[in-house]
Amino acid sequence: MDIKEFFEQSAGRWFSQRTSNHITSQPIKNGKSNITMEMLSGDAPEVIKLCKQYQIEPGMAIFGLKVIWDGTVVGEQKKQTGSTVVVAVPNPENPEIGKLLRTNGDVEETSFLDAIASGGNQRQSLMGGTPKTALPPQDRTGSRSWGGPPRPRYLAASLKCRYSIGQDDVLTMITEGKTLYAEERFWFASPNFRLRTNVLQQGGQLTMASLATEIRLGVT
Repeated sequence: MDIKEFFEQSAGRWFSQRTSNHITSQPIKNGKSNITMEMLSGDAPEVIKLCKQYQIEPGMAIFGLKVIWDGTVVGEQKKQTGSTVVVAVPNPENPEIGKLLRTNGDVEETSFLDAIASGGNQRQSLMGGTPKTALPPQDRTGSRSWGGPPRPRYLAASLKCRYSIGQDDVLTMITEGKTLYAEERFWFASPNFRLRTNVLQQGGQLTMASLATEIRLGVT
């Protein structure tokens, strides 16, 4: 399975349940979300725009994925909603590895992906909304909300994102910054049942680990 086949199999609507353990500061958090994934062609405006933003020739990106999520975390009233576009740029010599591009939006952190949670802030995953922690100062900058104070926002240039697919068809997405390391692993137990794990390190220390199970919706 290559990255395109993996994303094609991911397209559709999913129900996700996730447990996150914030090792250093927060108690275990449970959340759930509805995630919609839509494949985009290489010539889609969103794909071309994102390639230009990263100064990559659009012809190197053969497809993209639009992800929309709507979720909640147990014990928190505020819903977590949002969307992002993810573009894969396969290595010409080995399509099982490559780079990942994504829209910034106003998220405070990304781990490709998850990631796509908590302690007052909710973080987004590459493949859908989930709990999050704040990005270290070395890897963020200020963006001003409408009429409000600056809020942290990750620097696309400071986060290097890549993927690989093993012989076992497990997709691994890695995001690295000056002090941040995030690794997400995705695999299909069956065509309609997907699993996801995430580990987050800051300053070389493990700070968060999570597990999500995802069931495809609309299947009879």
